[in-house]
Amino acid sequence: MDNNTKNNAEHSSYRNYYREMQLEKSIYEKKRITRYISFFRFVDFLKNGLFIPNTTLFEDRWEGLVALNNSLAKSYIDKTHFAKIKKALEWIHVSCWYNNEKENYLMWKAYGHNNEAVRIETTKDKLIQAYRDSPYFYAAYLKEVEYWEITMDQSSIKVPSLIAPIGDKIPPIDENGVNIVQIMPHLFVKYDPYHGENELRLVCLNKDYQYPNTQPLPGITIKIHNISDFLKGITLAPGATNEVYETAQMIVERYAPEITNKIKRSILDI
Repeated sequence: MDNNTKNNAEHSSYRNYYREMQLEKSIYEKKRITRYISFFRFVDFLKNGLFIPNTTLFEDRWEGLVALNNSLAKSYIDKTHFAKIKKALEWIHVSCWYNNEKENYLMWKAYGHNNEAVRIETTKDKLIQAYRDSPYFYAAYLKEVEYWEITMDQSSIKVPSLIAPIGDKIPPIDENGVNIVQIMPHLFVKYDPYHGENELRLVCLNKDYQYPNTQPLPGITIKIHNISDFLKGITLAPGATNEVYETAQMIVERYAPEITNKIKRSILDI
């Protein structure tokens, strides 16, 4: 190899390394993200923390399976292995957020369900920090969801940056032949009819996966140690009555009095 070729190769390597560093840095942005939740879930969040369900609780039957279901994937995966992957998904937990700080009426309709719903705001870096501070800290990714056309002949997935190094405890390929860490990025792909959700996800692996004789949990709950720092805003659903507003204040004063001043009404009520 001559010197020019060698130098070009080194520069290319540096560029790739820098690009990877930029991608890693981007997940720690202070950009605001939001969730639209029921009042019951809001109270549970204040009392207990952020509940992160496993994928089996989602309505979309293709969660984590889109790339494996398209025409290219069908050429190298059989139905038996497909079922084994679905089983492995029980160990993966996903926290879903709307990747925009602007209030969205369609999100209220889809996830708020009624005028007692609540919209909470935080940032990417605060979500990551809450996960890192939890006893569940393990392998995880944070990334925007890709939306694929149902007819797409595509199987390759952009692998996001791993935000929780797992060191020497990398989960082995299980008895069914599934490498669960390689499956996790599949949770960032959904079919195009869901594109209006503009979703950002924290996808994390339950560390109990590596231990024998353990069973998957329906979800994990991450305690928020500094809720006033985590929550950047609380918005009540359009049409929230004075009773709902007063109840929200009472609940917040009981469990997190330091954030009472962050409660506001929807801009649709102005």
